Amino acid sequence: MKLIYFAITILLLPSMILTGCAGKVVKIESNPSGANVFLDSKNIGATPLELASDKYADPFSKEYLDIRVEKAGHQSRSVLASTRVSQDFLISLDPYSTDYYEKMVLPNFQDGANKMTKEILTLQAMVMSKKYDQAEERLKKFIEIYPNIAAAYVLQANIESSKNNLDQAIKNLERASSIDPEDTVVKRMLESFRRSVPR
Repeated sequence: MKLIYFAITILLLPSMILTGCAGKVVKIESNPSGANVFLDSKNIGATPLELASDKYADPFSKEYLDIRVEKAGHQSRSVLASTRVSQDFLISLDPYSTDYYEKMVLPNFQDGANKMTKEILTLQAMVMSKKYDQAEERLKKFIEIYPNIAAAYVLQANIESSKNNLDQAIKNLERASSIDPEDTVVKRMLESFRRSVPR
């Protein structure tokens, strides 16, 4: 009798292990919504989103789910969700601002750091904060001093795009690409903008 009980226990044990996380659901919502959700660095959709253990068996086999939420113009957030219980997450994403760069990014540069790099970061903050007029005026002066910095033309392209001047945006991206032909991000932006221009 003991042998039979032992045999049944051995047969059931793998099933118990496999179903330990069964039926668990992790719900991800964000403010603002429509943010991209990355699970183990893979983009799996946009918020609101449900991660069910039967659909994501491999990640749920671990102790925690490594989740990152990103939305353009906002600071990304990461969370570790336990795979042992169902959970709901509401993740607030703070918009980028000039203050963010001044307080969080720029201090990481030493006092003797390159002024050009600091200025590019400040200009990027302005563009991401949609302070286009201020950024454009400052960017023109920057390009006069540093005419061969690809990032400056990418920022100018973003400003032109915000004004729906796609032809001018394309010219700026072409200039950026000529300076740095290996930049794949610029290449993708250029292709996307060209497809958007009415023929």
